Amino acid sequence: RAVQQKYHTYIPWYIMTSEANDRVTQKFFKSHQFLGLDPRQVYFFTQGMFPAVDLNGKLLMNSKSNIVMSPNGHGGTIIALKEKGVLKDMEARGIKNIFYYQVDNVLIRIADPVFIGHHLKNAAEMSLKIVKKYHPEEKVGIVVHSNGHLQVIEYSELSREDMYARNGDGTLKYNAGNIAVHMISIDFLEKIYQHGEALPFHAALKKVPCLDEKGEAINPEKNNAIKFESFIFDVLKHVEKGVIMEALRKDEFSPIKNMDGENSPATARQDMVNLFGRWLRNAGISIPMDNHGNVIGLIEINPCFALDEEGLRNKIDKHLQFNGNLIM
Repeated sequence: RAVQQKYHTYIPWYIMTSEANDRVTQKFFKSHQFLGLDPRQVYFFTQGMFPAVDLNGKLLMNSKSNIVMSPNGHGGTIIALKEKGVLKDMEARGIKNIFYYQVDNVLIRIADPVFIGHHLKNAAEMSLKIVKKYHPEEKVGIVVHSNGHLQVIEYSELSREDMYARNGDGTLKYNAGNIAVHMISIDFLEKIYQHGEALPFHAALKKVPCLDEKGEAINPEKNNAIKFESFIFDVLKHVEKGVIMEALRKDEFSPIKNMDGENSPATARQDMVNLFGRWLRNAGISIPMDNHGNVIGLIEINPCFALDEEGLRNKIDKHLQFNGNLIM
């Protein structure tokens, strides 16, 4: 909405859901008036599902007549775009490129003009944003070059030796962390469909509620199942021209993966407050910080008021006094 307002344009929003969350997601949008957007520009579509198995490869059941199914991973986007009629809708609207992101990153810069510009200037088929890993075991995929092509190696498939490998200056050898922000051309997608090659599945150990051997429902405390997921970045092996753009973690990457601790709602909120605090400090406003560089207090800036630091600088009252809580 804020991007549309700034650039005086109309941006369709395609949201992929799963069978498990499609109904509640659509209900949320309807009950919140589509967040101020025209309902006709919000397009929901569901990804495919795939059976989960136990550690011996046996199908799991969630009732006596239903096997356990799970979403087929973010790689399911590629299939769903075609099978659910999304690509046809995009082409009817004259869309040539897709800005792709995943829902758990609160600092995502939607439709970042710099990223889009590099993608278009280089006539890229698929482009990626990365950040430097901040420790060897951070759970992000690693972007590498392999056999002349870009490739992402998922963190769970990286050997411990490579995970800890370092350059002569002490920096991590494999430190280009994938943050799941891409530009993808429609022409490239059509090439993928014509190629006809399916994305590979990756096995993931998970805790999955199911029926035990006695037919009783269980909620396991440790991994009891294998889910099979496809990853969108596996199409990179078909990319002939791509762009990698490094972003600053503090400005563009704060995922929510856990209930508490690292990568939790609490850390995401603090990262957002810190981002807004930097904007204000750079605009000449005094903002107190603790010894860890975190803003002391709470700040929230509506993107429709200021989408970025430049927009805030043009609107801010230079005599503003921060009293610990600020909503703009």
